[in-house]
Amino acid sequence: MLVRPRSLWTVMAMVLTLGSVAGCHYVSSQHPVGAPVEDTPGNGGVWQIVGEEDSIVAITATGDGRFIMGGLDWDGEVFQVNNIDGIATKEDGVYYLNLDIRDFEDDGEDKPLAYYFVRVLSIDDTTLVLAHPNAEVFAEAVEAGQLEGSVDRSDNQVAVQLTSEPAELNDFIDPDQIHRQFHLDELMILRKLSGDD
Repeated sequence: MLVRPRSLWTVMAMVLTLGSVAGCHYVSSQHPVGAPVEDTPGNGGVWQIVGEEDSIVAITATGDGRFIMGGLDWDGEVFQVNNIDGIATKEDGVYYLNLDIRDFEDDGEDKPLAYYFVRVLSIDDTTLVLAHPNAEVFAEAVEAGQLEGSVDRSDNQVAVQLTSEPAELNDFIDPDQIHRQFHLDELMILRKLSGDD
């Protein structure tokens, strides 16, 4: 089953404003990328997405690498609180944030695990720099049989749902292929406004 977020803005504006970085192209995975870490990189706080001054997100670490991100969306009448669970992971010395997007599917049926992942390029007390996966590269890997999953190429979008086992997925994501596997030309930068230090 291919996961189709109801609104990429609703899913990611709290965190990544995916629409401004990757258009309607996205990659989701049945398993998180990497192994869970004990502490969430950067801990919690309130962050603003650079270039998206209205995009403010709060991040709270809940332990064992897990975190909750929250934001507000205006629906034309009232603010709606949106939360998304995530897990911080690490593989080959690289951190990833994996966002649980099950609640953002179009249908109301039982929802399989689905994570949207981003690579953490750098983090310090005030800045978090993230890179989105290159959907075309992951789509080609599925179509060539290198990874298991499905690809939907419709309406000028590439939507990839990976079902590969964690070891296979982690082996495919190669730190030496970062320029190919992740969008380094359009990074997402978040600046910390307040919170845990």
